[in-house]
Order: sequence, then C-alpha cells, then structure tokens
Amino acid sequence: MNSSTIILSSQLNLAQTYVTRYLMIPVYIFGNIVYVTCDSATSSQTKSPDRQAIEGFIYAFTIHLCYISASFPFAIYTLASSIFRKECMSRIRRLYTKVLHFCA
Repeated sequence: MNSSTIILSSQLNLAQTYVTRYLMIPVYIFGNIVYVTCDSATSSQTKSPDRQAIEGFIYAFTIHLCYISASFPFAIYTLASSIFRKECMSRIRRLYTKVLHFCA
C-alpha cells in the first residue's frame, strides 16, 4: 500500500464521517422543531382522543430520534464500506462460534 492510497483511504473515511454527522443532526433537529411548533400552535385547542394519540405518537417518535440517529453510522458504514461489512461479519461469526462453544 503506497502513501497515496493511504491518504485517499483516510480522506474517504473523513468524508464518510462528515456525511454521517450531516445526516444525523438535521434529522434530530427537524423532528424536534416540527413537534414543538405543532404542539405550541395547538396547545390552546380542545383535542379529540384520536388527535391526542397521534400527537403522542409523534412526540414518542421525536424523542426516539436520538436513538435512531445514533444507529445511522452503523447503517451508513454497513451500506457504504466493504471493509466495514467484512469486519462486521467476521466479528459476528466469531461471536456465533463462541456462543456455540459456550452452549455445547
């Protein structure tokens, strides 16, 4: 592996990191902004049970966006990086083998 290949690989990893960050942050912020805006605009209205259920679902979804956005790097790296996929599958196989030996 020559130095230009290492530099290119490093730049690709950096680009993947930036893409991951730039996808995670807006999704989380946008979800919270939409919920807070809608909740504030309709807080003085009398709401039906159906509407309360829908708003409860939206609230729960926006709360869980932090967990969803935390899983984005794994999904993006799995889709974009063949090296990551190979390493991930290797570790899963090793874990599976250890579990089989432990249970046997």
